[in-house]
Amino acid sequence: MKILITGCFEFVGTQLAFHFQHRGHQVIAADNLVCRGSELNLPRFKRHGIEFVNVDVRHPEDLATLPKGIDLIRDASAQPSVV
Repeated sequence: MKILITGCFEFVGTQLAFHFQHRGHQVIAADNLVCRGSELNLPRFKRHGIEFVNVDVRHPEDLATLPKGIDLIRDASAQPSVV
């Protein structure tokens, strides 16, 4: 199954990505990389064969660029802090 996980570089999204990837699913990690330090996950995801797409779920034009053939979307995106 081809699974897209939004907000993939935060705690919940990361856990979901590796959960599904270890069970043999093709995982696509989507994140806007706004949270400081989230880009540090890129090498780890790449080592495990998890594809990354830089998108912001708040922008419809970003969603139009997602890979085709996605079977499941798991939304783990969130605003981590509110001022």
